[in-house]
Amino acid sequence: MARPIATLRGVTASTALLACLLMVLAIVAVESWSQIAHATPGCAKCGGDPEPPPPPPPDPDPRGEGDAFVGQAALFNQDGQVVDSGGSSCPGCEWRLEKTCELGGNVLCHELMRCGENDDGSPRWVHDVFLLRPGGGGWNQVGTLCLGDPDDALTPDDVWNQVQTRWRTLVPAQAPKLQPPDGQAVTQLPTFFHSGQPRLMPAATVPVFNFEVTVTARGEWEWTFEPGLTREFDIPGNTYTDPNPQVVHTYETTGPRTITLTTRWWGSFTIGDRGPYDIETPATQGPYDIPLDVVELSPVLSR
Repeated sequence: MARPIATLRGVTASTALLACLLMVLAIVAVESWSQIAHATPGCAKCGGDPEPPPPPPPDPDPRGEGDAFVGQAALFNQDGQVVDSGGSSCPGCEWRLEKTCELGGNVLCHELMRCGENDDGSPRWVHDVFLLRPGGGGWNQVGTLCLGDPDDALTPDDVWNQVQTRWRTLVPAQAPKLQPPDGQAVTQLPTFFHSGQPRLMPAATVPVFNFEVTVTARGEWEWTFEPGLTREFDIPGNTYTDPNPQVVHTYETTGPRTITLTTRWWGSFTIGDRGPYDIETPATQGPYDIPLDVVELSPVLSR
Protein backbone atom coordinates (compact mmCIF):
# COMPACT_ATOMS: atom_id res chain seq x y z
CA MET A 1 0.00 0.00 0.00
CA ALA A 2 3.00 2.40 0.44
CA ARG A 3 3.82 2.51 -3.30
CA PRO A 4 0.58 3.99 -4.59
CA ILE A 5 0.66 6.72 -1.98
CA ALA A 6 4.15 7.82 -3.07
CA THR A 7 3.04 7.87 -6.71
CA LEU A 8 0.00 10.00 -5.95
CA ARG A 9 2.10 12.52 -4.04
CA GLY A 10 4.54 12.78 -6.99
CA VAL A 11 1.71 13.52 -9.37
CA THR A 12 0.33 16.20 -7.05
CA ALA A 13 3.67 18.03 -6.76
CA SER A 14 4.23 18.05 -10.54
CA THR A 15 0.77 19.46 -11.18
CA ALA A 16 1.33 22.32 -8.70
CA LEU A 17 4.66 23.21 -10.29
CA LEU A 18 3.08 23.35 -13.75
CA ALA A 19 0.26 25.61 -12.49
CA CYS A 20 2.75 28.08 -10.99
CA LEU A 21 4.71 28.22 -14.25
CA LEU A 22 1.56 28.95 -16.28
CA MET A 23 0.54 31.73 -13.88
CA VAL A 24 3.94 33.46 -14.24
CA LEU A 25 3.71 33.31 -18.04
CA ALA A 26 0.19 34.78 -17.94
CA ILE A 27 1.30 37.73 -15.80
CA VAL A 28 4.21 38.48 -18.14
CA ALA A 29 1.89 38.32 -21.19
CA VAL A 30 -0.64 40.70 -19.64
CA GLU A 31 2.00 43.28 -18.72
CA SER A 32 3.54 43.12 -22.22
CA TRP A 33 0.13 43.52 -23.87
CA SER A 34 -0.69 46.49 -21.62
CA GLN A 35 2.56 48.24 -22.56
CA ILE A 36 1.86 47.71 -26.28
CA ALA A 37 -1.71 49.03 -25.93
CA HIS A 38 -0.64 52.19 -24.03
CA ALA A 39 2.08 52.85 -26.59
CA THR A 40 -0.70 53.33 -29.19
CA PRO A 41 -3.01 56.16 -27.90
CA GLY A 42 -6.57 56.06 -29.11
CA CYS A 43 -6.50 52.37 -30.07
CA ALA A 44 -9.71 51.01 -28.57
CA LYS A 45 -9.07 47.43 -29.75
CA CYS A 46 -5.70 47.48 -28.02
CA GLY A 47 -7.37 47.94 -24.66
CA GLY A 48 -6.01 51.46 -23.95
CA ASP A 49 -8.15 54.56 -23.25
CA PRO A 50 -8.35 56.93 -26.26
CA GLU A 51 -6.93 60.44 -25.91
CA PRO A 52 -9.79 62.74 -24.80
CA PRO A 53 -10.60 65.61 -27.22
CA PRO A 54 -9.61 69.11 -26.07
CA PRO A 55 -12.40 70.84 -24.18
CA PRO A 56 -14.37 73.43 -26.21
CA PRO A 57 -13.81 77.08 -25.33
CA PRO A 58 -16.30 78.35 -22.75
CA ASP A 59 -19.27 80.46 -23.80
CA PRO A 60 -18.60 84.18 -23.52
CA ASP A 61 -19.89 85.75 -20.35
CA PRO A 62 -22.98 87.70 -21.49
CA ARG A 63 -22.38 90.25 -18.76
CA GLY A 64 -18.62 90.29 -18.71
CA GLU A 65 -16.32 93.00 -19.99
CA GLY A 66 -18.67 95.42 -21.71
CA ASP A 67 -22.38 94.64 -21.64
CA ALA A 68 -24.07 92.98 -24.56
CA PHE A 69 -24.92 95.03 -27.60
CA VAL A 70 -28.61 94.98 -28.48
CA GLY A 71 -29.78 95.60 -32.02
CA GLN A 72 -32.33 94.70 -34.63
CA ALA A 73 -30.43 92.44 -36.98
CA ALA A 74 -26.76 93.15 -37.56
CA LEU A 75 -23.50 94.36 -36.08
CA PHE A 76 -21.14 96.70 -37.97
CA ASN A 77 -17.78 98.33 -37.67
CA GLN A 78 -17.05 101.87 -38.79
CA ASP A 79 -15.15 100.68 -41.86
CA GLY A 80 -18.25 99.08 -43.32
CA GLN A 81 -17.78 95.45 -42.25
CA VAL A 82 -21.03 93.67 -41.34
CA VAL A 83 -22.03 90.56 -39.39
CA ASP A 84 -25.69 89.76 -40.04
CA SER A 85 -28.02 87.68 -37.88
CA GLY A 86 -29.55 86.15 -40.98
CA GLY A 87 -32.41 88.56 -41.62
CA SER A 88 -33.70 92.03 -41.01
CA SER A 89 -36.27 91.02 -38.43
CA CYS A 90 -34.44 90.24 -35.22
CA PRO A 91 -35.46 92.89 -32.66
CA GLY A 92 -33.78 92.45 -29.32
CA CYS A 93 -30.91 90.32 -30.61
CA GLU A 94 -27.92 90.48 -28.24
CA TRP A 95 -24.32 90.47 -29.38
CA ARG A 96 -21.07 89.73 -27.54
CA LEU A 97 -17.52 90.34 -28.70
CA GLU A 98 -14.36 88.51 -27.64
CA LYS A 99 -10.88 88.85 -29.07
CA THR A 100 -10.12 85.82 -31.21
CA CYS A 101 -7.99 83.37 -29.16
CA GLU A 102 -9.06 85.11 -25.94
CA LEU A 103 -10.97 81.97 -24.95
CA GLY A 104 -8.07 79.54 -24.54
CA GLY A 105 -5.70 81.00 -27.15
CA ASN A 106 -1.98 81.67 -27.11
CA VAL A 107 0.49 84.48 -27.81
CA LEU A 108 1.24 83.35 -31.37
CA CYS A 109 -2.46 83.23 -32.20
CA HIS A 110 -2.94 86.78 -30.90
CA GLU A 111 -0.12 88.08 -33.08
CA LEU A 112 -1.70 86.49 -36.13
CA MET A 113 -5.03 88.13 -35.32
CA ARG A 114 -3.84 91.71 -35.83
CA CYS A 115 -6.01 93.19 -38.56
CA GLY A 116 -4.85 96.80 -38.87
CA GLU A 117 -4.23 99.98 -36.94
CA ASN A 118 -6.32 102.80 -35.57
CA ASP A 119 -5.68 106.42 -36.50
CA ASP A 120 -3.44 106.78 -33.45
CA GLY A 121 -1.31 103.77 -34.45
CA SER A 122 -2.73 101.38 -31.85
CA PRO A 123 -3.44 97.86 -33.13
CA ARG A 124 -6.79 96.50 -34.21
CA TRP A 125 -7.70 92.88 -33.54
CA VAL A 126 -10.04 90.27 -34.97
CA HIS A 127 -12.99 89.81 -32.60
CA ASP A 128 -15.30 86.82 -32.59
CA VAL A 129 -18.97 87.84 -32.72
CA PHE A 130 -21.48 85.85 -30.66
CA LEU A 131 -25.26 86.16 -31.06
CA LEU A 132 -28.05 85.40 -28.60
CA ARG A 133 -31.54 85.47 -30.06
CA PRO A 134 -34.52 86.49 -27.90
CA GLY A 135 -35.92 83.53 -26.03
CA GLY A 136 -32.56 81.92 -25.26
CA GLY A 137 -30.91 79.02 -27.04
CA GLY A 138 -27.38 79.95 -26.01
CA TRP A 139 -24.68 82.10 -27.54
CA ASN A 140 -23.58 81.13 -31.06
CA GLN A 141 -20.55 82.41 -32.93
CA VAL A 142 -21.78 84.00 -36.16
CA GLY A 143 -18.74 85.83 -37.55
CA THR A 144 -15.84 88.17 -36.86
CA LEU A 145 -15.19 91.92 -36.88
CA CYS A 146 -11.92 93.86 -37.04
CA LEU A 147 -12.00 96.30 -34.11
CA GLY A 148 -9.61 98.46 -32.16
CA ASP A 149 -11.99 98.36 -29.21
CA PRO A 150 -15.37 96.62 -28.65
CA ASP A 151 -16.96 100.07 -28.35
CA ASP A 152 -16.19 100.55 -32.06
CA ALA A 153 -18.90 98.02 -32.92
CA LEU A 154 -22.19 99.48 -34.14
CA THR A 155 -25.78 98.26 -34.13
CA PRO A 156 -28.38 99.59 -36.59
CA ASP A 157 -29.59 101.90 -33.82
CA ASP A 158 -26.08 103.35 -33.46
CA VAL A 159 -25.95 104.03 -37.19
CA TRP A 160 -29.40 105.61 -37.05
CA ASN A 161 -28.35 107.90 -34.20
CA GLN A 162 -25.88 109.46 -36.63
CA VAL A 163 -28.74 110.18 -39.06
CA GLN A 164 -31.25 111.53 -36.55
CA THR A 165 -29.70 114.98 -36.45
CA ARG A 166 -30.64 115.30 -40.14
CA TRP A 167 -33.88 113.36 -39.93
CA ARG A 168 -36.16 116.40 -39.79
CA THR A 169 -34.34 118.07 -42.67
CA LEU A 170 -35.00 115.07 -44.90
CA VAL A 171 -38.81 115.10 -44.68
CA PRO A 172 -40.88 117.43 -46.90
CA ALA A 173 -41.76 120.74 -45.28
CA GLN A 174 -45.32 121.64 -44.32
CA ALA A 175 -46.99 124.05 -46.75
CA PRO A 176 -50.71 123.93 -45.84
CA LYS A 177 -53.38 125.11 -48.26
CA LEU A 178 -57.10 125.69 -47.71
CA GLN A 179 -60.00 125.93 -50.16
CA PRO A 180 -61.70 128.37 -50.30
CA PRO A 181 -58.44 130.38 -50.30
CA ASP A 182 -57.59 133.76 -48.73
CA GLY A 183 -58.13 132.53 -45.16
CA GLN A 184 -61.91 132.53 -45.33
CA ALA A 185 -64.46 129.75 -45.12
CA VAL A 186 -68.21 129.88 -45.57
CA THR A 187 -70.77 128.36 -43.23
CA GLN A 188 -72.75 125.37 -44.50
CA LEU A 189 -70.20 124.75 -47.26
CA PRO A 190 -67.23 122.30 -47.02
CA THR A 191 -63.71 123.60 -46.47
CA PHE A 192 -60.89 121.50 -47.89
CA PHE A 193 -57.50 121.12 -46.21
CA HIS A 194 -54.12 119.96 -47.55
CA SER A 195 -50.71 119.91 -45.89
CA GLY A 196 -48.88 120.57 -49.17
CA GLN A 197 -46.85 117.36 -48.71
CA PRO A 198 -46.67 114.00 -50.49
CA ARG A 199 -48.03 110.88 -48.88
CA LEU A 200 -44.61 109.18 -49.04
CA MET A 201 -41.29 110.87 -48.47
CA PRO A 202 -38.92 110.47 -51.42
CA ALA A 203 -36.00 108.20 -50.54
CA ALA A 204 -33.02 110.14 -49.17
CA THR A 205 -29.47 108.76 -48.91
CA VAL A 206 -27.07 109.92 -46.21
CA PRO A 207 -23.41 108.83 -45.83
CA VAL A 208 -22.65 107.56 -42.30
CA PHE A 209 -19.20 106.17 -41.48
CA ASN A 210 -18.49 104.01 -44.57
CA PHE A 211 -22.16 103.18 -45.19
CA GLU A 212 -24.83 104.60 -47.44
CA VAL A 213 -27.95 104.94 -45.26
CA THR A 214 -31.18 105.30 -47.25
CA VAL A 215 -34.25 106.62 -45.44
CA THR A 216 -37.88 106.36 -46.53
CA ALA A 217 -41.02 107.38 -44.62
CA ARG A 218 -44.80 107.59 -44.79
CA GLY A 219 -46.75 110.48 -43.37
CA GLU A 220 -49.53 110.73 -40.80
CA TRP A 221 -51.48 113.99 -40.45
CA GLU A 222 -53.39 115.33 -37.47
CA TRP A 223 -55.78 118.23 -38.06
CA THR A 224 -57.62 120.23 -35.42
CA PHE A 225 -60.47 121.95 -37.28
CA GLU A 226 -61.92 123.69 -34.26
CA PRO A 227 -61.75 123.31 -30.48
CA GLY A 228 -62.64 119.74 -29.48
CA LEU A 229 -62.50 118.37 -33.03
CA THR A 230 -59.19 116.68 -33.93
CA ARG A 231 -58.85 113.95 -36.53
CA GLU A 232 -55.98 111.87 -37.94
CA PHE A 233 -55.50 110.93 -41.59
CA ASP A 234 -53.06 108.79 -43.57
CA ILE A 235 -53.29 111.15 -46.54
CA PRO A 236 -51.93 114.71 -46.62
CA GLY A 237 -55.25 116.30 -47.59
CA ASN A 238 -57.81 116.98 -50.29
CA THR A 239 -58.85 119.61 -52.80
CA TYR A 240 -62.31 120.37 -54.15
CA THR A 241 -61.54 118.35 -57.31
CA ASP A 242 -61.10 115.07 -55.40
CA PRO A 243 -64.04 112.68 -55.91
CA ASN A 244 -64.11 111.29 -52.34
CA PRO A 245 -62.59 113.91 -50.05
CA GLN A 246 -61.73 112.96 -46.45
CA VAL A 247 -59.80 115.94 -45.09
CA VAL A 248 -62.75 118.28 -45.15
CA HIS A 249 -64.92 120.08 -42.60
CA THR A 250 -68.11 122.10 -42.71
CA TYR A 251 -68.50 124.98 -40.24
CA GLU A 252 -71.93 125.70 -38.80
CA THR A 253 -71.24 129.08 -37.23
CA THR A 254 -69.29 132.16 -38.13
CA GLY A 255 -66.25 133.52 -36.35
CA PRO A 256 -62.46 133.19 -36.27
CA ARG A 257 -60.81 129.77 -35.98
CA THR A 258 -57.24 128.52 -35.62
CA ILE A 259 -56.59 125.35 -37.59
CA THR A 260 -53.70 123.26 -36.27
CA LEU A 261 -51.67 120.80 -38.37
CA THR A 262 -49.17 118.23 -37.02
CA THR A 263 -47.34 115.85 -39.34
CA ARG A 264 -45.58 112.67 -38.18
CA TRP A 265 -43.28 110.75 -40.50
CA TRP A 266 -42.88 107.05 -39.71
CA GLY A 267 -39.77 105.80 -41.43
CA SER A 268 -37.40 102.95 -42.09
CA PHE A 269 -33.83 102.84 -43.29
CA THR A 270 -31.39 100.52 -45.00
CA ILE A 271 -27.64 100.31 -44.39
CA GLY A 272 -26.11 99.34 -47.70
CA ASP A 273 -28.06 96.26 -48.70
CA ARG A 274 -29.07 95.45 -45.10
CA GLY A 275 -32.54 96.23 -43.84
CA PRO A 276 -34.99 97.80 -43.86
CA TYR A 277 -34.87 98.65 -40.15
CA ASP A 278 -37.82 100.42 -38.53
CA ILE A 279 -37.38 103.92 -37.10
CA GLU A 280 -39.09 103.69 -33.72
CA THR A 281 -39.59 107.44 -33.19
CA PRO A 282 -41.28 109.52 -35.89
CA ALA A 283 -40.04 112.85 -37.20
CA THR A 284 -42.67 115.32 -36.03
CA GLN A 285 -43.49 118.66 -37.66
CA GLY A 286 -45.70 121.24 -36.05
CA PRO A 287 -48.07 122.08 -34.64
CA TYR A 288 -48.54 124.54 -37.48
CA ASP A 289 -51.26 127.15 -36.79
CA ILE A 290 -53.41 128.40 -39.66
CA PRO A 291 -55.78 131.32 -39.04
CA LEU A 292 -59.23 131.01 -40.59
CA ASP A 293 -62.23 133.34 -40.62
CA VAL A 294 -65.61 131.67 -41.10
CA VAL A 295 -68.20 133.99 -42.69
CA GLU A 296 -71.77 133.70 -43.86
CA LEU A 297 -72.93 134.22 -47.42
CA SER A 298 -75.04 137.33 -47.83
CA PRO A 299 -77.13 138.50 -50.81
CA VAL A 300 -75.51 140.99 -53.14
CA LEU A 301 -77.65 143.54 -54.98
CA SER A 302 -76.73 144.28 -58.56
CA ARG A 303 -78.24 146.02 -61.53
